[in-house]
Order: sequence, then C-alpha cells, then structure tokens
Amino acid sequence: MDPLPDFGLFELLGAAVLGTVARGIYSRRLVGMAFLILSIAAPVGVIILGRGELTKWLGALTLATALVNGAFIFRVLRSSVPARGRS
Repeated sequence: MDPLPDFGLFELLGAAVLGTVARGIYSRRLVGMAFLILSIAAPVGVIILGRGELTKWLGALTLATALVNGAFIFRVLRSSVPARGRS
C-alpha cells in the first residue's frame, strides 16, 4: 500500500523535468550530437564486452532501438538547429 497516494504526480513531474533537460540538451547541436553518439555507442559496447548470449541479444535489441531513435533525432537536429554564423 502506498503511504502517500500521489496519483502519479511525481511521475508526471519527473517526465516534465526530463523533457526540459532533453530540450536543453538537444537545443545545442554539439551537445545533442555528443549525446546521440553516446546513446548509440553504449549498446555497441554492451555487445562487444558482454559475456553471455542473453546480454549480447539485449545489447543488439537496444542498439536497434537506439539506431531508429538516433536517425530521427539526427534528422531533427540537422533541420531545426541552425549552425552558428548562419541565419
């Protein structure tokens, strides 16, 4: 039993904070690209360094979803964030 019934308000607050942090990260091209590369490199590291077969399959699954998300975020970063010096 939950000692404090919050009706999901803490989860909603956490999602709002994460959304704000993500907007701050992906509003800058260099920081956004660094996070994008890291989110794709981490599952590759799990596949390479993983010991068990299940670990490697889970790494491959997360790599597939990271590549789909990365392709979308890369396209958005390329089209919506203007490069410095250009208007």
